[in-house]
This record gives sequence, structure tokens and C-alpha cells, in this order.
Amino acid sequence: MIYMFKRTAKKAMYLATGGLLGQGIVKKIVSRDQYTTSARDILDEMGDLVIKKLYIKRTPLSSTVKLALDAFSLGDFSKKMKQQSIDTLYHLRIDAELENGKRYTVEKNSVITLTRRPTTTKNTQSLLVDVPAGTTVNMLLDKTEKKMGNKYFLYSAKNNNCSDFILALLVANGLVDAENRAFVKIETDKLFTNTFRRLTNTITDVAGGVENVIT
Repeated sequence: MIYMFKRTAKKAMYLATGGLLGQGIVKKIVSRDQYTTSARDILDEMGDLVIKKLYIKRTPLSSTVKLALDAFSLGDFSKKMKQQSIDTLYHLRIDAELENGKRYTVEKNSVITLTRRPTTTKNTQSLLVDVPAGTTVNMLLDKTEKKMGNKYFLYSAKNNNCSDFILALLVANGLVDAENRAFVKIETDKLFTNTFRRLTNTITDVAGGVENVIT
């Protein structure tokens, strides 16, 4: 039975990472502590532009990711979700509409990822956030980095994940309120025990879009 769980988990991990696991790429990505070249290029392109509209987007994690988490925990992950009355886990990001009329995404995977022309799925939920006039992307991220310190570039599925990053961004910029806090933060500390925390770091951040941060 355990062997079958491991085989299932291994296959799910392969699918969740797009086949990158085992090629030395995941280990390289997780160790990064600065902007990737692609993220820096995009930030140079639009960092000084004023934000006209800011949205928080959340998308349910795929069944493949849940399968991998459950397989490696021998079913314990789903049990803990039920115990804490958590129905769904989400991947979160920020979408910014800028003064040039273009949209960009900022999100926390294993590294901070910036994306041009973001797309959404039918399951993605959105919440508009009021932003003070004149706020630029650089201002938004600089304040977030100052608040988070050395945790800004690091990732932990347990306590420094995509939702922790978005919440820190909101708090650092004086944008947090009861509505967006509830939209962003689901308490997941007890879901990720030390037994497989390192594994979940790899699965969740890679599945959240690691193909965008290899360059």
C-alpha cells in the first residue's frame, strides 16, 4: 500500500512540476534569493508606472497538486483539511492595471514571479483593492520587501507562501482591510507538518507557475 502511494505521489509530482523534477531545475529555483532575470526585465519595463487598478486573484489548486500532497502524507493532508474545516486551497496573485493600459501579474511561487498579459481560469476569483493615487509598482514592492526583510524572496508552504506574500504586500502598503484579509488568508500552519513541509514547498510553488521563473 505504501509503495502504491509513493508511486502515485511520484507521478503526481512529475505532472505538477511539468516534468522538471529530477532534472536539477527545482533545486536550483528553490535556492534563489533575488529576482530572476525575467522578473527583473519586466520590473525594469514597468516598475515606475503608476497603478490604476489592483486586483487580488485566487485560483483553487489543481487536483494533481492535492493528489500529490495526499499521497506523500498517506492521506493525512485531507484529514487535516477536514479537521480545520478548509474546503479549498488557493494560489494567490496580484494583477495590476497600469497607466499604459497594460496588465501584469505579481505572485510568489518558489521565487517572485512577474508576468505580462495575465490570463485567468473560469475558477479564478477576483477582488478589487483601492490604491492611493500615484502608487507605482516599484513603490508597492519596495515597501513589501522592507516589511518582509529576508523572507521576501524565500518560500515556505507552511508560513511564507503565496497568501502570506500577498497579505504582507497589503499590510506594508496600508491596503489591508477585513474583506481582503479574509479573501487572502487561510490558516494552513497545521496542514504542513515538518514531516513533509520541504516536499510541499516544492509541489505548491512549482505547480503555481514555476515555468515562468527558470530563466
